[in-house]
Amino acid sequence: MKSRYFKSMFLNSKPRSLLLVVSFVILLVSSSLMAEQGESAENTEPEVSATEAAVTEASSPATNSEASAPVPPAQFPVKGPEEWRFKLVPMYIWAMGISGDGTIGNRTAPIDVSFGDLFENLQFIFTVHFEAGKGRWGGFFDYSYIDLNSDVKQLPQSTVNVDMLMHLVEGGGTVGLGKGFEALGGFRYVSMDIDTRIGQGPQLNMGQNWASPIFGVRYISDPSKRFTFVGRFDLGGYSTSNSSDFQWNVAALVDVKLKSWLSLIGGYRALSFDYKTKIAPGPGPGIVPFKFDAILQGPVFALGFNF
Repeated sequence: MKSRYFKSMFLNSKPRSLLLVVSFVILLVSSSLMAEQGESAENTEPEVSATEAAVTEASSPATNSEASAPVPPAQFPVKGPEEWRFKLVPMYIWAMGISGDGTIGNRTAPIDVSFGDLFENLQFIFTVHFEAGKGRWGGFFDYSYIDLNSDVKQLPQSTVNVDMLMHLVEGGGTVGLGKGFEALGGFRYVSMDIDTRIGQGPQLNMGQNWASPIFGVRYISDPSKRFTFVGRFDLGGYSTSNSSDFQWNVAALVDVKLKSWLSLIGGYRALSFDYKTKIAPGPGPGIVPFKFDAILQGPVFALGFNF
């Protein structure tokens, strides 16, 4: 992917996306402080004088094993390594922008959709993420559906219209390597139908679907019982005589536990595609080159349920 895409991750962010990120960070900090204050209030117990304690102990008919007061459970209990762990993140928000281009034959059309454009012209979206694990082993599944129709880029004399329908599916497994690191492997399936038109010119249809293996690493750190940092990096793709695909995916997330079963999640994700193949678009020149070279990137916001 060209360096201009990496620069766009930080230099070309729209004010609306920046405002969302700042607002979410403030929400994370505020929620954490409120939860800590609540926890401190719950753990505050009235002081008992030595005399009262002695009287209570003397009057207790319980045996020595029963006389010890039970230790209250932790607010955020940690499951043992051999217990099942599940996490469900329904309808997370990936405030992505899409930048790149698509090519069919000798015709190339730009794809430049900011999150503001996407949000204003979004027809429908559905997302879900699920994880399960036991011991060193785990598995994950992620699905995103996006449908938008937008006039997205002003050119000197015309506008580029983008009509996009995309399914993005990920699945695979993980295995612990120690010291917070996990190896991951699986697949990523992409199904897209993108129609672009520059001004009143001909419409360019880029409909394709493909699946690729992915391999990578994930790092999980728990600096406190309330905060968890999750970093992920993976590569995917393949190469054949008729087509090739190269992908990279990076994500950095912070998980803030509000309750033992509820988490507030925020961070950033970028996913890059460089896909080339040959297709027969219909009546016309027959087999022609097809290329989709773009990056999807933006902040991530979510509520996660732990059980």
